[in-house]
Amino acid sequence: YKHLTLVDAPEIRRSDSSFELAAFHATIIRHVESAKEVLLRKWFSDVQTVFYVGNKKKQISHNRLDAFFNSVAVLMSSQLRSLVLRSIENLVELFCPPEDLSALTQFRGFVMKLVLEKNTVKFEPDISDFVTVLLTDIDMLVKAVSSIPRVETKLYAVEGKKSKAVLKPVISEEILESAKTKVHEVMKREMEAPLAYSKTFEKYNFLIKG
Repeated sequence: YKHLTLVDAPEIRRSDSSFELAAFHATIIRHVESAKEVLLRKWFSDVQTVFYVGNKKKQISHNRLDAFFNSVAVLMSSQLRSLVLRSIENLVELFCPPEDLSALTQFRGFVMKLVLEKNTVKFEPDISDFVTVLLTDIDMLVKAVSSIPRVETKLYAVEGKKSKAVLKPVISEEILESAKTKVHEVMKREMEAPLAYSKTFEKYNFLIKG
């Protein structure tokens, strides 16, 4: 599962047209849900199978099951953490592509419309809309793996604190803030040209405002 990702960046790059912001967000949601299904139906099932086989071969000591399952949880959480980090990198690289990535395979960007609303010329979506949605998408990647159960919850009736029932991959705030800052800065930089273009309409303000 080392190639599994919550963001299918190649699919997004294959699009031959720019994305509406809502359509991009919907695409990320679809990718996340698809990956979660793989995690819950295949990856988790494979972990259970390893336990069943090991148990059948008497390779697992039932005297130290708690320690065993804690070790399994650490390993599974580590794999989920790697998945999230890989996915965040894939998402950020759509907007900050590597230098060796061909221009022909880069993300086509977003659709923006210049509209007149209440005597004001503006863009839809505006930069705050882009920032809000894209930062929400980053948070969604972390949330996607926050409800994956520990393997023993599907093998035995587990008592105790509910918090112990799920895996806890740790994604530092520094990593999240770094990714969000990169996306925010790209959005501000990419908005400079459209904003400069919109100023060409200022000479028509007397017509726009009547």
